[in-house]
Amino acid sequence: MVGSENESPWERLKQIGFGTNAMLLSILIGLFIVAGFLSSGFLKWENLFNIARIISLTGIMAAGITFVMLVGEIDLSVGAIMSLSAVVGGRFVHLGVIPVLLITIGTGLVLGFINGIGVVKGKVPSLIMTLATLTIYSGLANIVCGGKAVYPYQLPVYLWLGNGHIFGVPFPIILFGAITLISILVLNYTEFGKWIYYTGANRTASRLSGGRTDRVIITTFLISGVLSSLVGPMISGQMNRIWPTQGAGYELAAISIAVLGGASLTGGKGTMTGTFIATLIFGGLMNILNLSGVGTYLQDVVKGGLLVFVVGMMYLREDRMKAV
Repeated sequence: MVGSENESPWERLKQIGFGTNAMLLSILIGLFIVAGFLSSGFLKWENLFNIARIISLTGIMAAGITFVMLVGEIDLSVGAIMSLSAVVGGRFVHLGVIPVLLITIGTGLVLGFINGIGVVKGKVPSLIMTLATLTIYSGLANIVCGGKAVYPYQLPVYLWLGNGHIFGVPFPIILFGAITLISILVLNYTEFGKWIYYTGANRTASRLSGGRTDRVIITTFLISGVLSSLVGPMISGQMNRIWPTQGAGYELAAISIAVLGGASLTGGKGTMTGTFIATLIFGGLMNILNLSGVGTYLQDVVKGGLLVFVVGMMYLREDRMKAV
C-alpha cells in the first residue's frame, strides 16, 4: 500500500515519483559500471561529454513531452515542430541571429498552440491530432525551404549554439540542465505544477475544483512546442546546415525517454527528475551500441523495443498497485 490514509494525493504522487527515480538512478549506475567493463573508452571524460551533448537535445524534447503526458495527452509532432520551426527561421538568416532565433521559437509556440487548441477546443484526441500535425508540419517544412538545406555560415553565434562551450561545458548540456531545473521547480513548487498533476490524475475533479484544465492542457502543448523549437538551432549548429527533415525520428526517442522516466500514458504520474535520469540512461545505452559497432537500423529496433518494454512494465506496475 502506498502511503497512509491521511496522506493527500499530492504526497502520494511524490512518494511514487521518489521510488521511480531511485530505481532509475540504480539502473543508471549499473549501466555505467557494466559499460565501463565492456569498453575502456566509455568512462573517459571526452566520451561522457559527447554522450551528454548529443542526448541533451533529445532530453529537451522529452522534457516538453513530459509536461504533455502529465496532463494525460501525447505529442507525436515534436520532431516535425523542430524541423518546421528551424526552416522557417532559416528563411530569415539575412536578418541576423536574434531575429532568426525569435522567429524559430515563435513558430514552435504557434505550432504547439495549434496542437493544444485542436485537442481542447476541437475535441480531437491528442494521438490523432499530433499524428496529423506530424504529417502536416513535415510537409510544410519541405514546402517552406523547397526541400533544400540552408547553410547559415554568416551566423557564427547560431552555429555556436550546437558546438559552443561555456567554461568547458557544451552549451546543449547547460541548456538541458537549466530547463530541467526550471521544470522541476515549476512542477513541485508552483500552483501551475500542482494543477498539471491534478488535471492528469482526474480531469473532471480538477475542473470542478476550479482548475482551468483547458488552459493547463494548452499551456503544456505550448511548452512542448517551444522546447522542440529550441533543439532545431542546436542540431543545425552541429551539422552546419538547416534542413527540412532534421527532426525526423526524434519523437520516438523523446517519448521513450519520458515513459522510461516514469511519465504515465494516462496522466498524473511522472517527474522531471525521472525524465532527466532516463535521458542519461538512454544516451548511455545508445553510446554502448555505437561503441559495440551496432548499426543505425538495429539501434532503431532497440529504441522501439525499449519503448514497448517500458510501457508494458509500467502497466504491469500500475495493475499491481491497484490490486494492493
